[in-house]
Amino acid sequence: QPLTLGLRPCAEANWLCLPDPFCAPDDAAARISSDIALRRELFTAHRQEIFQHATAAENAITELSGVIEENLSSYHPALNFQRFEGENQLVSAALNIVDDILLLAPASDAKGERWVLKAGFLAFPAHWSLADKMDRPIETIHAPVPGLNDRLGNHIGRFFDAMVTNTITKRRNWTIQIDNRLFALNRHDISGLSQNDIDTRCFVRVEDQRLRKLAGTGWIVFTIRTSLAPIAKWRNDMTALTELKDALSGLSEEMQAYRGVAAYRRPLFDWIDRQTAATKLSN
Repeated sequence: QPLTLGLRPCAEANWLCLPDPFCAPDDAAARISSDIALRRELFTAHRQEIFQHATAAENAITELSGVIEENLSSYHPALNFQRFEGENQLVSAALNIVDDILLLAPASDAKGERWVLKAGFLAFPAHWSLADKMDRPIETIHAPVPGLNDRLGNHIGRFFDAMVTNTITKRRNWTIQIDNRLFALNRHDISGLSQNDIDTRCFVRVEDQRLRKLAGTGWIVFTIRTSLAPIAKWRNDMTALTELKDALSGLSEEMQAYRGVAAYRRPLFDWIDRQTAATKLSN
């Protein structure tokens, strides 16, 4: 099942506050600090959009807060865990890390065991709303993703049921985004996008995702570390650009629509072709 879902084992040391994969090692600590500062600014400006929780989540939130504080103390002591008095413990914990947090609760119904979103801190949404997903089972949450429930719906539920507490699994997801907003509730209208805009407006968005089950409550924690890099970073890497073009072309029409590929496909592909031609000329 882990292989089917694209998950691999993850060490405790690599659970939270991963370095930005696009960042030079010498700049990693500064990037983490700046991302945490951004999360705090965004929370002040967009509290209702970023934080949601049900009363039933309080025990799991208390447990998770302790697990996060212990992890930071052991593996990221330089971050100096800060408590935000008067705030929910999930908020207080989430403002100390670069990772977004979703908490899923087991809930029995006539169809068997289902996992339901009961709390979340989502400062860096990728074109979706936390409020819209609250109190919904994973099957409903995944419904907009073409074919996901048909292919993996049963696997995901069974994997969640069978997860061993406090073991961590990981996966990486990526998409193309036309702007550099980490707080991206909605997609911009990019109908006028041209290949001349790609250098400054086209970004690769990567999500390093982690799953773990809490030992006390048995709830599942889904964390997301989001990073952005301009596509121009790969301007001279023809292998990477060709692979990107092939990957986007290989998506089904439904998946291209879901990811918004149609809006940027032509100008991006024209830009890639232009870089390829320029590289051939220079050689």
